[in-house]
Amino acid sequence: MKVLIVDDEKHVREAIKLLVPWEEYDITSILEAQNVEAAKELIQKENPEILFLDMMIAGETGSELLQWTYEQSMGCKVIIVSGFNDFHFVRNAMRYNGVDYILKPIDEQQIIQALEKAIEQWKDDEFRRQEHQSKNKRMDQIEPLYWDKVLSDFIQEPVKHLSMIQELNPSLDHTACRVQISLLSLQMIHSEIYKSMLSNKDLLYVSISKVCNGYLNRYGCGYAFRNWAVENEVVLLVWDQFDRMKFLLEEINQAIYHEVGSRFFFAMGSVQSTLSGVDLSYQKARKVLKEKINLKKPGGFIFEESQASLAESDTLYLNQYEEKLLFAMKNKDAHILTSVTERLTNEVRSLPSITLSHIDIWQNELEILKLKHFKRYALNQVDLKMSYLKMNDKGELLMEDWLGELRKSLLNLHQTISHSSKERLNVIGEIAKYIDKHYHEDLTLQCIAEQFYLSREHISRKFKLEFGSNLFDYLISVRIEKAKALLTDPGLRVSDISKMVGYEDEKYFSKVFKKVTGYSPSQYRNHLIQPTY
Repeated sequence: MKVLIVDDEKHVREAIKLLVPWEEYDITSILEAQNVEAAKELIQKENPEILFLDMMIAGETGSELLQWTYEQSMGCKVIIVSGFNDFHFVRNAMRYNGVDYILKPIDEQQIIQALEKAIEQWKDDEFRRQEHQSKNKRMDQIEPLYWDKVLSDFIQEPVKHLSMIQELNPSLDHTACRVQISLLSLQMIHSEIYKSMLSNKDLLYVSISKVCNGYLNRYGCGYAFRNWAVENEVVLLVWDQFDRMKFLLEEINQAIYHEVGSRFFFAMGSVQSTLSGVDLSYQKARKVLKEKINLKKPGGFIFEESQASLAESDTLYLNQYEEKLLFAMKNKDAHILTSVTERLTNEVRSLPSITLSHIDIWQNELEILKLKHFKRYALNQVDLKMSYLKMNDKGELLMEDWLGELRKSLLNLHQTISHSSKERLNVIGEIAKYIDKHYHEDLTLQCIAEQFYLSREHISRKFKLEFGSNLFDYLISVRIEKAKALLTDPGLRVSDISKMVGYEDEKYFSKVFKKVTGYSPSQYRNHLIQPTY
C-alpha cells in the first residue's frame, strides 16, 4: 500500500512518518507533497490508498483537494490532520467521506487508530470493487451466450421469438423491417491454424463474433452470433445495408484473417420483407453454403443465392463400396482394404466438383457403416467423422490431406476389429454365432438362455440393443437366407428345404418365407432364380 502526506510544514510530515509503524500495516511507500497541485499530480501518478491531509496548506484549503478526490472517485481514504477545530472544515470532512479528523499536535494513538480505520474501509471498498468487476465480467461473458441461444431459436422459429428481437434492437419493426441471413462456416479452415483452432475452438468463435459485430455495429446493420443448433456456424443477422453487404463481408473476412490467420466461406441468404421471414433466408443461406461452393476451385469466399449452381454430376455414394469394405474388414485383410480405399479415393479425385454437402453425406455414410455392422466391437474410439477440413489461401480443399485422413480412419477401424479377439466379443455376439450355426434346430429363447446361462429377459433386451432386432426376427432372417441359397438347387423339394432350415411344417415355412421376401418359395425359385428366355 501507498500513503501520501500533504502538509506544507515539513516537521509535521516527519512527525507522521515517525509515529506510525508502517511495515506492520504492509505500507511500502510513503509519499509527500507540500501543496495541493503537487498532491494532485502524485495522486494521479501513484494512486495512493491512504491520504493524510492538512486543511490549511500554504494559503490553500485542504477542502479543495478533499472535494477533488471525492468527485474524481480516486478511491483513497482521507485522514484530516488540522490545527483548526473549525465547524466548516469538519463539515467538509464528513461531506466528502473523510475517515477521521485529528487535531494538532498529533497524538500517536489517535493517528494509528485513524490509519487502521482507513485501511479497513479501503479494504472493504476494494472487496466490493473487485466483486463488482467480477460480476460485470461474468455478465459480459454471459450476455453473448444468452443472445447466441435466443437468436439460434429465432432463426428456426421467428414468429415465436419476435419479442426477443425487439429487446436486441427496440427500433426494429417486425412488420416492416427487412432481414437477411449470412452464414460463416468454420467447417473449412486454413491449414496453418488447424491445430491451434482444435485446441481452443471456443476462443475462435469469440474472436470471429467480435470482429463481425465490430463491423455490424459500426454500420448499425446487424448482429453476429454462434448458432447453437448447428455445429461450425456463425450467423450474421442483418437488417440494413443490404446493397453493400457483399463488400462488407469481404471487409469482415479480411479483418478475421488479420485476427486469427484464416479466411472463411460466407453464404448469403435472400432478403426477406419482414423479420418473420428470417427462417427462409437462413434456409437459403444454408443451401448456398452446402451446394454452391466447389471446394476444389471455389474462386472466392463470398457466395450469394443468385450465383449459378454447380454443373450437375453423378453423385458418388460411398455405400457403393460398402460390400467391399465390409468384406475386407470382416476378413481382417489389410491388403484388400488398401485396394478398396485406393479405388474409392481415385473416384473422389475424379469428381468435377466437391461440395460441403457431398462431404456431409460421405461422413454420415461412414458413421452409419460403423454403427450398422460393427456394434459388437469397441469402436467408440474410432471417429470416422472429420468436423473440420483444411484449406489453402484460396479456399481450396487440401484434397490429399482429406483423403489421407479418410484412409487413416478406415485403417483404424480395420485395426480395431483385427485386434478384437474372440474373448473380447460380447456374449450377445456369441449367441448370434450360435444361431448362425444351429439355425436348423428347434431353437427357442429358453434353450438359448439355458445354453448361455442367462435369463430370457436379459438376452431379449441385450440382443435388441446390439442388433436392432429381436432374437426371433434374427433367427428368421438367417433361416430365410439359407432357404434362398437352397432354393437355387432344383433337385431339392420345398418340403425338404423347409426341414433343412428348421421348419417341420411346410405351410408355415411358406407363409414365413412370403412374409419376408414377398414371394412364396416356388415363386422365388421360378421367377428369381431360373433365367427367363
